[in-house]
Amino acid sequence: MFDLFANPGYFAAAAALVSVPIIIHLINRMRFKRIRWAAMEFLLKAQKRNRRRLIIEQLLLLALRCLLVALVGLLVMRFVGISFADFAAKTGLHVVLLDDSLSMTDQLRDANQPSCFDKAKKEVLDKVVKKLAAANTKERLLIVPLSKLATDPDFVPDSYEHFDKRYVDEIETSIKALEPTLLHVSLIQGVKKVQQIVDNNPESRPSVYLFSDFRHRDWSDKEGSALYEALRGLVDHHRELKLFLYDTALPERAAGQPLPLAHDNVGIADFRAGTRVAGKAMPVSFAATIINYSGRESEVHLRIEDEAGHEREDIDFHPPMPVRISPFSSLLVTFEMRFTPQLKANEPYFAQITARLKSRDLRDLDGDGLAADNVRYAAVEIREKVPILVIDGEGAKGRLENKDSFFLETAIMSVPGASYQVEYGDVLAGGQAEKALERSDLAKYPTIFLLNVPELNAKQQANLENFVKEGGGVAFFLGKQVSAKHYNTHLYKDGAGLFPAPLKETYYPPPN
Repeated sequence: MFDLFANPGYFAAAAALVSVPIIIHLINRMRFKRIRWAAMEFLLKAQKRNRRRLIIEQLLLLALRCLLVALVGLLVMRFVGISFADFAAKTGLHVVLLDDSLSMTDQLRDANQPSCFDKAKKEVLDKVVKKLAAANTKERLLIVPLSKLATDPDFVPDSYEHFDKRYVDEIETSIKALEPTLLHVSLIQGVKKVQQIVDNNPESRPSVYLFSDFRHRDWSDKEGSALYEALRGLVDHHRELKLFLYDTALPERAAGQPLPLAHDNVGIADFRAGTRVAGKAMPVSFAATIINYSGRESEVHLRIEDEAGHEREDIDFHPPMPVRISPFSSLLVTFEMRFTPQLKANEPYFAQITARLKSRDLRDLDGDGLAADNVRYAAVEIREKVPILVIDGEGAKGRLENKDSFFLETAIMSVPGASYQVEYGDVLAGGQAEKALERSDLAKYPTIFLLNVPELNAKQQANLENFVKEGGGVAFFLGKQVSAKHYNTHLYKDGAGLFPAPLKETYYPPPN
């Protein structure tokens, strides 16, 4: 607190206030004119006898008045001055959360107008950077592109602490170089990152700026409620924090308009192969989901290209091309492809397929809001033989005639044009089939079959769950050795696990 009075300005203000009673006292002494008259002589003699006592009383009263002013000043300084000094000493922390997801590329390509992201970058420069440059205070700026939080969990944003012309030019160049991505990232991730940044800088005065197009998807239903609560918690937790929301939707919303006037758009929402690994010349099924986000019917053509960009004309689409899609609806298009590359021994080949939306006359879609979602990619690994892993609870006995593995291998090998190689867990693991699930190379199998397996230990279960998360397929065949209690507790998990349904404790038909 006493450091506060080291400032000459505070000394001057305090001295002026304390001198007020003294000045008033002197003025009061000067405003009387002395006139001698007969009765006054008696009073003067009496005054001379009490003069010393009166002077002491007046000086004491003057000192008390000065002390009262000083105490009032200290009291005000206690509640206002100290907090103001702390406020002035804190660095302003400005965190810009910039939405660079796919929807921010919305624009009319034939109108030569900027995208939502172009507008966002301009507003960051005009409403944040230039204002900081004009402020004569100590400030710090952090810019957080939303996509970085999805691709790099440990992302550290660039920090800017100087705002003279040279540094402002560098910041402007850096912001203009940013480009929107093809990702959809929840704004909640951004709010959590901002919370972390603010928590790590308790000595700062935080201000948060969110630049986004505020689409209905982000601010409705459960996700919207969670986002609102995250922002509310951010503000409640940091009382000094200021939150600014900037709408960058184009065209701009009218007053009271809840939803942005998005441009017409048709896009491929999903495109994937039916399997990760396929044998040479085996049919591979593909599925593409096309969604019409506009308010009018659209007619489009789905074009499939190989890795060299050549159109595959030997494809039989279901339904046939071109297709009509009603407003605000989706359509599933399926087809099959075969791949016959020249394969080297034990060397996989990855076939890359591109799905591209075209107009009825095979031109680019006219007036489409998002060009990026008109193209999607898929890949399939092609091998001479497709490995299938079989985990049989009975081990080698399961391969005897009329046993589980015997029937499964016979069925797999009977598929027309099949090119499979069945591998058994007990052979790979040296006797105990389940231990094959502890291997680190499970990803090479597109599918794992579990036949009458009693139970799995924690490591086997974790590896199997990771295998499925990475796109692998698992098939369960039950038998009398299966522990219903174990499957329900560790594999079904009240519907949250791999196993699709709870099992009754009693095996039917009875084991005998």
